[in-house]
Amino acid sequence: MAVVSIKMAHGAYRYPDGHPEDKTKVAGDIPYNTRKYTDDVPDYDQKYVYQIYFVPTNSPSGKLLSSLMSSTSHSVQRSFPINITDVVSDKKSITVKWQCPEFKGNESYAFKLLRTESKNGQPGDDWTEVATVNVTDKGKTQYEYTDTRELKLCPTYI
Repeated sequence: MAVVSIKMAHGAYRYPDGHPEDKTKVAGDIPYNTRKYTDDVPDYDQKYVYQIYFVPTNSPSGKLLSSLMSSTSHSVQRSFPINITDVVSDKKSITVKWQCPEFKGNESYAFKLLRTESKNGQPGDDWTEVATVNVTDKGKTQYEYTDTRELKLCPTYI
């Protein structure tokens, strides 16, 4: 009696949603027991379709069967809401407070605080960088900065 071992490999393909003609193989010969795949997406804010094919080892080269395929769509959206929660002023300073989500990843992060003078109740066009606030605790969600330099009436901050 002969024991037959059938090993399977699978490949992952990606294409921009609505453009299957741009299908690209992003991974091949992945061991059958792999349960996840991480991809470096080429463009943020673009929806991609991922197709995972299971290909038996005795299958003819390049033969992909739709019955052995599963697909999913995903996109990486750039969204990082920053909300100014309070602006407090006195004769010598203006303190701006804001909140945001926790930071993820291993990169260094910093906020750039800009200001402009209001014109007719609207922000002006001439923005000046006032400060850089470095993120030292990625779990922190509340920040503030006190501006004391060259204060003028009604500056607008972003």
